[in-house]
This record gives sequence, structure tokens and C-alpha cells, in this order.
Amino acid sequence: MTSRSERLQLVRKRRRRRLKLSATVVVATLGALFAFVAAGSGSGAGAAPVAGGYFQVLPPGSALPSEADCAARVRRSSWEPRADNYPANHASVSNTLANFSQFTGAWNGQYRGRINGNFHGTTDEIIQFYACKWGWSDNLVRAEAVIESTWRQSTVGDGGTSYGLMQVRYLYHPNVNGTKCKSCTGSSWPNSANSTAFNVDLFLAEMRGCYDGMEPYLGNTRGDEWGCIGSWFSGAWRTSSSLNYISKVQGALNSKPWLSWPDQSGSLPAQPNQPQPTLPPVTRASTTVASGGSPNAQRQTTTTTARPATTQQPQATTTTVAAPAETPHLDELRKLRQELNNYCEKNNC
Repeated sequence: MTSRSERLQLVRKRRRRRLKLSATVVVATLGALFAFVAAGSGSGAGAAPVAGGYFQVLPPGSALPSEADCAARVRRSSWEPRADNYPANHASVSNTLANFSQFTGAWNGQYRGRINGNFHGTTDEIIQFYACKWGWSDNLVRAEAVIESTWRQSTVGDGGTSYGLMQVRYLYHPNVNGTKCKSCTGSSWPNSANSTAFNVDLFLAEMRGCYDGMEPYLGNTRGDEWGCIGSWFSGAWRTSSSLNYISKVQGALNSKPWLSWPDQSGSLPAQPNQPQPTLPPVTRASTTVASGGSPNAQRQTTTTTARPATTQQPQATTTTVAAPAETPHLDELRKLRQELNNYCEKNNC
């Protein structure tokens, strides 16, 4: 039978063990939170995206995230290397897209109506959001946008038929009623010119459709993201022009020039009528679609159209930029950590 003093010592030992265990848990929790905030500070105000990107290509046929989920997953930052994109980054659009003859009925039924261009933000936030929405790699989008427009939504190419960040060509995206009508109801224009979000949304809806094997005229495209990227340029599957384009995108993906682009967010909002820098001419292989819009009739031809060296700024409706999400102040975490250390010193934990 133990004495009263022995029982008291045993109680004190158990109490110290409990305090030590509780303090360890608190320290670990605060340490993890501190590390998370410190790591996240690189994606905060004024920070370029991390080199590895944030989203990867989901397997063919994957369930795609909701827009609400993707809005929460975007790494917010005021970093904006293309201040002139500001009006188009905050433009409102209407979705009146006609059927796309090159895609299956399933794509037109499931994906076409999902294209809305509703997200507003910086150019990179828009890239992140739609990469998430369509289960694509944000770095792949960044690299392809370098080749298509150097991230300038005002870019107009292919003799005035291609617009925006991803150079959406109204002739085939979609070919309205087989007439390639620019101003007809159901055309991607003018939304593709006026809205960065709509432009990237439409592009990635097509990339996902191709990757899911829903673009039958190209053959078996399922699971081949690079083949799909090449077809965006040529309208054909792994031809010499497709492979050359793929090589350029891969070069941009490896070099990641956007990481060295200076932040222009201090000059927002941009003046919409200012002339834009010139772009090097780029040629795109044109394609033909038979009357009636049969997907199997689309073929690559040898004709090329030069992209104009100058760009034009589209008119767009602007709204107020949403402030980046707040991050807990690191000083507060340091104070909490110091208080915990003081407590442990006093209580032997």
C-alpha cells in the first residue's frame, strides 16, 4: 500500500506527462500552421506562380471539379505581368455557342454549356481557375499562351480570324451552321476577343474533349495531351506542323519565361486605348470544313495565314478587382509560439 506522499508524486508525474503531451500537440499544430503560412506567402500579393504550377492533367473521363471548388483552390496573387489585360479579365459575357461539328454529341451536351467565362481575376488566376475546372495543367496553359499571344488578350491573328490569349479562331470554334460566320448567333466572337476568361474556358473545354476522346475526326485522341495541343494549331493529328508547334510549347514549358516577367499590377487599371507592343509573326495551318460541318470533313491544307505583327485592344466592360484573400500575419504566429515556449518553461513541458 502506497503512502500519501507517494500517491501525490504519482499524480504530479501523470499531470506533467499530460501537460507535456498537450504542449507537444499544440507546438506541432502551430508549427504546421506557421510552415503553411510561410510557404503560402510565396503565392501572396505580388508573387508570381510557383515554378511547378498548381494543377495537373486529370486522367481521361475523370469527374471534373466544380467552379466553386476551383475558385477556392486558385492561388490568389496581385501579380499581373499584363496590365493591359485588365478590361478583358473583368468582362461579362453571354454564352450563345452553337454546336461544334468536330466534337461528339456527348461533348456538345455535357461540355459546351459549361463554357461561360464567369471567373474574373488576374491573367494568371484565370489560367489557374480554368485549368482546375477542366482538369488540365496550369503550366501547360501558361506555356501555350506564351506561344499564342505572350499572354496578351488583345492579340488578333490569322488575318483577323483568331483572338485572345489562346487565339480562338471563330472559323472553326465553332463553325456556325457550316458557314464560318463571325457575327452569327452561336459564334465564339466577340466573347473570345472581349473576355480572357471566356477565351481560356473555351480553349480548355476543347482540350478536355480531345483528351477524353470526344473529337472523332482526329482519330484516337484519348489520353494524348500533346497530340491535342498540336491539333489546336493545325486542326490535324500529329502532322509536321503539329509537331513543330508542340516543340515550341514544350520549349516555353521548360523555360517558363513568365517567371521573369515584371509585375505590372501597380499600373492597374490599364488604359484600353493604349497601343500594344508588336508580336513576331506566327503562321497557322488553315483547315477546311465541308458544308454542313461534318467533323470527318475537316482536313489540314498547305495554305498558311500570317498573324499580324500588331495587336488591337478589344473594348470590354470592367468591374472592381477582388482583393486577394487575407493571410494570417506571421508576427501573430511568432507571438503565440513565444507564449507557448514561456508556458512550457514554467510548467516543465
